[in-house]
Amino acid sequence: MNAVLQRELVVQARQARTYWLRFLAGLALAATLGGQIFTLGDLARAMGLWRGAPTGAELFAGLHTVISLVLLFTAPLIAADSIARERREGTLGLLALTPLQPFEIVLGKVGAHVIRLFSLWLLSVPMLMVPVLMGGVNWVDIKCALGIELTILCTGLAAGMIASTVALQWGNVAALAGGLTLLCGQFLASGVGLSAVILAHRNGVNQISDNWGIVALVASAAPWAAATGMVEGGFGPMLSRNPAALLPMDAVLMAIVTVSAISLAVAVRFSGRRVERLLRQDAGASATQSFLTRVGLAKVMENRPTQRERLRWLVQNPARWLFSHSSPNSGGRWANAILIAGLGLIGLVGVVRYDHVELLLILSSLQVIVLSIGISFEVAASFRRELEEGSLEILLVSGLPSRKLIWGRVTQLWGAYLPSVAISFACLLMALIWNLNNPNLGDAVAVWICGATSVFGTVPIGVRYAVRRLNPLHGWAWTLLTTGFPPMLLGGATAMMFWGIRRGGDMSDANSQAAFVLGFVVTQFALARTWFWLAANDLHTRLFMLKPFQLRPS
Repeated sequence: MNAVLQRELVVQARQARTYWLRFLAGLALAATLGGQIFTLGDLARAMGLWRGAPTGAELFAGLHTVISLVLLFTAPLIAADSIARERREGTLGLLALTPLQPFEIVLGKVGAHVIRLFSLWLLSVPMLMVPVLMGGVNWVDIKCALGIELTILCTGLAAGMIASTVALQWGNVAALAGGLTLLCGQFLASGVGLSAVILAHRNGVNQISDNWGIVALVASAAPWAAATGMVEGGFGPMLSRNPAALLPMDAVLMAIVTVSAISLAVAVRFSGRRVERLLRQDAGASATQSFLTRVGLAKVMENRPTQRERLRWLVQNPARWLFSHSSPNSGGRWANAILIAGLGLIGLVGVVRYDHVELLLILSSLQVIVLSIGISFEVAASFRRELEEGSLEILLVSGLPSRKLIWGRVTQLWGAYLPSVAISFACLLMALIWNLNNPNLGDAVAVWICGATSVFGTVPIGVRYAVRRLNPLHGWAWTLLTTGFPPMLLGGATAMMFWGIRRGGDMSDANSQAAFVLGFVVTQFALARTWFWLAANDLHTRLFMLKPFQLRPS
């Protein structure tokens, strides 16, 4: 374990993104502290979150929220590729030649990630001293913040290690790690919330028995907001104002930290057993492929095209035929489609039974976010396999034009996520047919059109960043930034210009919404077309052989 730990720490110390991650985390904490002191205090008081001037407890809660979000994002992702990358590069078998046991290999990698995240958390100590010195921060705030942050760290590492040994490709590994982290967090939140509801019911709150369904739903979501500490101006005021409806704080913290620590121990044990099995068998096979092969569903889940489609692709664009056969397993895409269908079903139930069109609007936005995040994860690593194996040069000397290679990858990814877009459209269409006269449905239609355009525009934009050899995390961030910010900016400018020409009306009416959608779609199409040409040019001029975004030497 000592050898693996030293090797991992040396590798991380030589990576520039280790220091950039610390710099960005410190910058986010400094911006949060300055924003709370100078500007966000008035906004929070206007929203009713804070009462009076910002105190030290409120500033402490804001910094704790930023730290928790940083850990929630980084913990599963930095651990997600630890074993999977060894398997893709074929170096996992080399570790079997050493006296190290598989459990020691996994434990060494986990220890390196714990040290890395602890060094990231140490950045917050100087910032946290500012609200402590201001006053109002007691041991209740400190204990709650430390317990929640330790829980996020343990659950994130556990999810990342499990995903790293189950999946193989980076996009599937990252999506699985993030999904497991959120699932484990929701399990803990539901347990705490439902326990608090049961305790409140036993203490004489009789209103709960009349609406158990709604109360259970709210109780499962309320701990996420309570974990920030910003609802009542800090953990101390929140616990003092709600003593009867909450569980004992020490018992809750001890329970969630214990559960998260047990989950990390179970994940390490499972990952060790999985690595041992991979060393005995084929290290390049994923657990999903092995399971589907054993139960006889591998060919069904591969979702391969028909013979006629293969022949047509082979004649029109051989790259589409090649990428459709060499693409990784479609387990993540099936999971994405199931999640989209579940969100759409909840929205339909809300519209049909309770006439809550606002719920449909919220879930339509969630569908867009889920699709954009899922496809951008996969697109950001779309050419990573070819770049790592060196097969991209073979494709370029095969005589295929670079634009056909890019178009083959783009159409292959479009076809993979077309079922999810179709499911979301079917749910929206059924809601429109059921309640066509509701004026709020125009918002849902506008959100869906912008979201569907973003899903299809994300692919060529992300492919260009993948060709330029960006790290998948960096490529994912740049893809979301390019896909979202310019269309939103120019769409809003189009709506404001249309509203100024009309000289009256409301910015939220149907005409202004149509102007915004038009500006958004046109901008998205122009960006996708431009980035597609840039990706093809990068392949044609061999710019992909340089470092990320490096200019050709003169």
